[in-house]
Amino acid sequence: MFENDNPIYLWSFELHQQASIARNLAIQAFLRAAGRAAAEWLRALSVRGTRLVRHLAAERRRRKAIRELQRLDDRMLDDIGVRRGDIEEFAVRNTVAAALFWLPIAGAMAADRVPLDCLAADLRLTTLIEAHGEAQDVAAETLREAFFTVMEARKACNQGQVEAALKLYNSIPLRPVISEAATD
Repeated sequence: MFENDNPIYLWSFELHQQASIARNLAIQAFLRAAGRAAAEWLRALSVRGTRLVRHLAAERRRRKAIRELQRLDDRMLDDIGVRRGDIEEFAVRNTVAAALFWLPIAGAMAADRVPLDCLAADLRLTTLIEAHGEAQDVAAETLREAFFTVMEARKACNQGQVEAALKLYNSIPLRPVISEAATD
């Protein structure tokens, strides 16, 4: 009598155990899927948030560049090859460079972390660009190219690439302005 009851009891116990295992596997699969979906949602949220922050920062830089360029007089704008009506288009194309254009060197490059070689080269070339702009002895396109090369060199200096920056500074073909008084 005891032997006949045992197989039925084991069979229902095994059935219960298998159902329990299947339930646990289903719950684990659901939790994994929910975890993956939550992770994907968080990743998408973070990507969109990062894009939004970058877009807002770019817009802020563009607006700052427009304000800085609007402060310049028409002669200075002409020196860099921009008409007052084209300021917004210029700022959109050249946001970073336009934002830094007329800021002092200390503002564009934090002096406490930029090597003196970079600061000296930057000061020398910024002064040359301004002098040639005032003398109007160099084409505006040449001054514009020199300016953008200075911006690239500043960027390299700020990133700690001093040798590359100095090569960029030295690649600018501007020579000292010869005044009319010296030629007389």
